Amino acid sequence: MGYRYQVSIALGIGGREKAWNYTHSSFPHKPYPNSQISTMKFTLAASATATLLFATALAAPAAEAGDRGSYGGSGNGGAVYGNYQGGAPANNNNNNNNNARPACSANGPFIFTSTYNIVALGSEVRNGTTAAPGPDNAIGYFNYGVNSLTNTICYNITLLNVAGTYQSPAKTATHIHQAARGASGPPRIALPNPVGDDEKRVSVGCITGPFTTGLNGADGKDTGTGFTVQQIEANPAGFFTDAHTNLYPLGVIRDAEPTHPQQSIKSSPNSNSSSYLPLSALAENKMLYTHATIITVNPSRDIILDGALLIRNTTIADIGKSVDLIEQYAGTEDVVDLEGRIIIPGLISTHMHTAQTLLRGAADDLELVSWLCERIWVLQGYFTAEDGYAAARISIAEMLLSGTTCFLESMFADRYGFDGLCQAVQESGIRGCLGKIVMDIATYAKDSKWAMHPGLVEDRETSLLGAIDMWEKWDRKANDRIRVWFGARTPGGVSDALYKEMTSISREKNIPITMHCAEVRADREFFDSQNHTPMSYCDSVGLLGPKTVLVHMVHLDDSDIQKLAETGTHVAHCPTSNAKLASGICRLPELLDSGVNVGLGTDGAPCNNTNDLLQEMKLAAIIHKAKSYDPTIVSAEQVLEMATINGAKALGLEDSIGSLEIGKKADFVAIDMRKVHLQPYFSPVSAVVYSVTGRDVEFVVVDGKEVVKGGKLQTMDEEEVWKEAKKRSHEIVKRAGLTEKVKGRWDAC
Repeated sequence: MGYRYQVSIALGIGGREKAWNYTHSSFPHKPYPNSQISTMKFTLAASATATLLFATALAAPAAEAGDRGSYGGSGNGGAVYGNYQGGAPANNNNNNNNNARPACSANGPFIFTSTYNIVALGSEVRNGTTAAPGPDNAIGYFNYGVNSLTNTICYNITLLNVAGTYQSPAKTATHIHQAARGASGPPRIALPNPVGDDEKRVSVGCITGPFTTGLNGADGKDTGTGFTVQQIEANPAGFFTDAHTNLYPLGVIRDAEPTHPQQSIKSSPNSNSSSYLPLSALAENKMLYTHATIITVNPSRDIILDGALLIRNTTIADIGKSVDLIEQYAGTEDVVDLEGRIIIPGLISTHMHTAQTLLRGAADDLELVSWLCERIWVLQGYFTAEDGYAAARISIAEMLLSGTTCFLESMFADRYGFDGLCQAVQESGIRGCLGKIVMDIATYAKDSKWAMHPGLVEDRETSLLGAIDMWEKWDRKANDRIRVWFGARTPGGVSDALYKEMTSISREKNIPITMHCAEVRADREFFDSQNHTPMSYCDSVGLLGPKTVLVHMVHLDDSDIQKLAETGTHVAHCPTSNAKLASGICRLPELLDSGVNVGLGTDGAPCNNTNDLLQEMKLAAIIHKAKSYDPTIVSAEQVLEMATINGAKALGLEDSIGSLEIGKKADFVAIDMRKVHLQPYFSPVSAVVYSVTGRDVEFVVVDGKEVVKGGKLQTMDEEEVWKEAKKRSHEIVKRAGLTEKVKGRWDAC
């Protein structure tokens, strides 16, 4: 008997988007050659209002007359969802009814208030808090669409390499449990078991509450009693998905991260601002990149010659030799031939100032007090929100074109317009960890001669509380490409009380912190005046820990380095800025030897003149050799780690970016090595670190989307971006009254 499955999607621009994306951690770095990853029909495009119209039954098989649900399913008050291949499932636990009923009438709209895209692995199964891993090669792909208005969850599930028959004391063996990462908890929803064989099993359908699991809790009630899908939306980090078989009764797979929404939507079911797309609009994005040299930066640090990378939607689905992947996927994927290119993970800048790109070249070759107090702060004090948006766009454009796919904005001032910064990140396709400034003292290091321009001064309410407001509004938006941080000013620019309040909120709300520290001698003098070393002071106000990135860190004692290692605090190294401003040279070799995680940043354009992290990599590898008289110190490999996986660790994103591994986000860069200044080469890593610049970048992919192709931006009009930035930069200089000062030493006529 044949079944029909027809769904159309209406996409409107109304409603407020609330976007997250889930990515799984700890994926094996070796590909699964036999894996076939099915199309996830419910994965919705981000930043749109999604209305699902069920034109016909969801592939529901016909039932006996008089026993049909309203969708034509079998009785018990509703349809049977999940078994769409015909025939009985070959398992011992596949009760798919679950008191299910239709999500809506056959011709009525169904709105997802949130959607979730989850990957689960055998390696993540837990017995309580103890690891109880399932098979190494088992993977589960779970796509959920939730309507909290009707208490309905729709699902598209594919299990690969899941062996055995289903087994669970609950009514099915595929569940959504309530528990945080690394813990166990009761099932709240029993999902229909996917149908198929040990290689591939699939289920698609919808369930509407009230939910039952067939398993009673300590109170004697069914663990699904009273549960609503709104509880998932209220605290997605408190739930996980798994499946169980007789071979792995504790779990054959489990998702590694807490459940995060892919997309959450607020809209009216009767919205008129919609147009209809065919089912093909839901087809997954698939691309096979072949014949490249791939530097994976995976745990084994594999380099694959003549390698290939398979992308499905936002993630890496397979990686290996071109000959193998072409044989497996040829004819089913779009193919891009990258012969003569090197693929590296997307670069991660752990320190930069987007606003300052409008001030590129405005304060060259000045000593620090003049540079800061007479130029940069003055110019920034005349910024408007429109200037801030233009600055963010040109910064992001430059970063993408030169291979940076994720960055940490250090401290964006309120007057620059934080909404505009987030909007620029959302529009461009880049990832941004965005620090909103926190301050309450208007000098540097409490020195009156280092007074800030009045236009930059903020108090607790504007800075700290404003940062919390922006976190609540923007964190995890843009398909989880936006994270909001606290961007604290340097010690001496923030009172001890405000630091302590901020760090307390940071721990409570899990908001990371970034801060300049120990950059110049004046910083060291401030710490001395407080009877502290740099790190003992930071420790005293609660700044140290794995959620903190401290920037520059030039003037440190041995005890400071030890404290950084003990607390897991991260460091952002900015050698060009430190050299140009004569701040000194960071003790990078000692930091690395002590086990401190160090990332790399370009800092701002006035103290670097470029946002090209590839150029920063070269200086990071060279400058410490000159200082130490040791050419073997700080290798090219260590520097590439700093710009990729170390940066990801610093940002708390190492489970999703920073290396090229199956299941991680598809963030990567292809460098065209077919040029006279790049040939010949013998070590791909050395070639990237010592020879390549941003101008050699040909392709940049973020979240599975090509944002740079053929060296050209795909998400922004490059000419429009730089022309707007040029116009606004000159307007700022004029408003600040510095036209006669902001120019070169040689007259131009």
